[in-house]
Amino acid sequence: MITLELTLVSHMTGCDDGKIFLVGDRFAVTSRTIRTGAKVRDVTVVNDGLCRHDGYFVEESYEDVRDIISNKLITARARA
Repeated sequence: MITLELTLVSHMTGCDDGKIFLVGDRFAVTSRTIRTGAKVRDVTVVNDGLCRHDGYFVEESYEDVRDIISNKLITARARA
């Protein structure tokens, strides 16, 4: 199990909405562009398979999230 600390983006406003901690061992990561009113923003969508069927919108880039997950999984496996 790993814990991800990411910056949550509001589905409604497209603004940063504080930190979110996701715990698990399997995550699906995609990227998409959201539009809220006149504001257009690229976000990364992280789905932990447990909550929020549409995933969590986060500020970090797809590549950053992918690298964070990879590094944490490598570290967790090395400790086991």
